[in-house]
Amino acid sequence: MKAIGDSSFQQLVGSGAMACLVALLSPAASAAPAALPAEVTALVERHGACTHWLGEPGEGDAERRRDIEWGMCQSCPGTDARLAELKKKYRGDPAVMAVLQPLDPQVEPMGKDEAKRFCATARKPEWAK
Repeated sequence: MKAIGDSSFQQLVGSGAMACLVALLSPAASAAPAALPAEVTALVERHGACTHWLGEPGEGDAERRRDIEWGMCQSCPGTDARLAELKKKYRGDPAVMAVLQPLDPQVEPMGKDEAKRFCATARKPEWAK
């Protein structure tokens, strides 16, 4: 997914259009063996959480949209860079690459600076306390 501007981001979150753009983790990733390095497993889980929040509908419900935004701010920032790092680190390990390769390399909905500004205003919902 390409980086988008502030106003476009708000419209995208509220429109439900993200559901059409977000791919679920591949069967290979979801069936990851326990022998994978912990950092790989952690990224797969975080990437999955990011795609989950990006696909959540929030139109017409301001409270739900705030929950979604908070979830995205907890899981999405840094996933693209971390995926690239792990692909480079484990490029010679076929088992790890079979899990990492299917992941979307551009899942973050905005650039680093924009995400920092946006997430600075996200509040922790009651259910997450």
